[in-house]
Amino acid sequence: MNNRQSQGVVKTIKEEVLKPLSHQMVDAIQNQFLIIIIVLAGFCRGYYLRQPIKYDESWTFLNYVNQANPLRVFWYNAFNNHLLNTILIKISTVIFGDSLLSIRLVAFTTGLSIVLLVYLLSRKLGQIGIFGSLVTAVTPYLIGYSSNARGYSLLISISLFLSLIGITFLKQINLKREDIDQNKLFILAIIAALGLLTLPTMAFPIVGIYTWMGAYAYTQGYKIKKIIIGLFGKSGLLILGISALFYSPTLIFTRRIISYNERFAKGEDIDRITFLSRMPTEIINTFKTFTNQIPSQLIIVFLILVLIGFASNSGDFVSRRLLIPCIIGSSFCSYLLMKLELYPRIWIYLIPYFAIYADAGFSSIFEKLRNSTRKLLIVLIFAASIMTIRITIYQSPVYTLEEKSYPEAPIIMNYLKQKNINTDSQIENIIVPSHSETPMLFYQWYLRMPYTVNGYHLKRDNSIYSWVEGFKSDLYKFLRIKPQSKIISKDSLNANYYIINNIEQNMADLTKDKYQEVFKYGEMSLYKKANSQ
Repeated sequence: MNNRQSQGVVKTIKEEVLKPLSHQMVDAIQNQFLIIIIVLAGFCRGYYLRQPIKYDESWTFLNYVNQANPLRVFWYNAFNNHLLNTILIKISTVIFGDSLLSIRLVAFTTGLSIVLLVYLLSRKLGQIGIFGSLVTAVTPYLIGYSSNARGYSLLISISLFLSLIGITFLKQINLKREDIDQNKLFILAIIAALGLLTLPTMAFPIVGIYTWMGAYAYTQGYKIKKIIIGLFGKSGLLILGISALFYSPTLIFTRRIISYNERFAKGEDIDRITFLSRMPTEIINTFKTFTNQIPSQLIIVFLILVLIGFASNSGDFVSRRLLIPCIIGSSFCSYLLMKLELYPRIWIYLIPYFAIYADAGFSSIFEKLRNSTRKLLIVLIFAASIMTIRITIYQSPVYTLEEKSYPEAPIIMNYLKQKNINTDSQIENIIVPSHSETPMLFYQWYLRMPYTVNGYHLKRDNSIYSWVEGFKSDLYKFLRIKPQSKIISKDSLNANYYIINNIEQNMADLTKDKYQEVFKYGEMSLYKKANSQ
């Protein structure tokens, strides 16, 4: 890209992205109901920011963020590394220090941005926007991933932003006379590529959103040839090129990108008809996961509003009616072609779009009511939201979410901290179940505990020596050299403590003569070696 093109892109961003957004933001700030909703969203998400760290987020932090080598953020040896999210967490922890709050700050802020973006996109489609933003504010599943240091909230936020900017650009031109400006296509491609840098599953909403934009352009008289070549073709090449640039550090340091099939494909080789027959069951399970702990009466009302929103002729109904069919249809075809395992979180980006449809249904009803009835309706929906928040707080449906949370980990580590062991010569070994290893390691590191967990011992050390050792370790990995391991085998440890999960308890070597239970919390029990002081 030459200097003239760069100036054109910057000018387009200023005049056709930032300027319209600033006007919309002024409208949003002046809306008192939206401010209340964002405060509610912040409270719901903030309540869970201090919950015990979970397996995947502790794995991400310990393996990619909390490393002497800052380039480790680009290491892509597992799908747990949501690259853009990891980079932002690294920045957050450098600025604000290592804490649960700074680790989860990115998820928290992007979770709040989802509420705002749903409002802005709803307004762009000629709707009120309040109901949709309220739904996203209090949905337990979205709350859960807004307080979990993973990339799903960021992915949703980028998806909604791509939709908002895309439809804004299409409405700014006369599609019967003009082609879509190259600068606009470039800006959209950057947004899409940032989503792919967050999670490769962003490919599914990208396909859906561009299909939606193409369908809208067709309804406005844009020729199919121009849609395929001018929108899909050029955009596809731009997205691939920019994504390759963004992923270049990863390709250099990791040398390969894990394919989707390695992570999500079905284990058995089945035909697509059989795979298709399993989809209804998986879709039902996904729906149950999304609506977990939400009262059935509210779910029914929400679904009715979605149907009304689809049928409604209010607002920009042409764009809205194309939205979900294009996004769901494109995503479904992608899943079918690749035969991917249908984890509920892969579909998480669909929740706000259904909220936008429900907002359309609410808007069409709201416009026909008298002022007094409108006020009563607003009171009722806020009361229903408070009830959902109460369920979220007291029944904690977001606490476990899809991955297991280990509230026992900090409790047991704090219990062990009372022993006041402060020297390396007194390090004691702890054996824990594999699925709780990284949360326990996190708290061993976070609380500066001189224990080993399954043979691993992490130190909070910012010395030059630790930085050199970190770079040397990553250099070995880059050169495919396997250094002599200093990690003790879990099987060979002469453990002072065993932490056993009651659900997967294995007491074969924990005879009453050798070990005794000294502490129990939740699903975990701590066994101490009989002769350990």
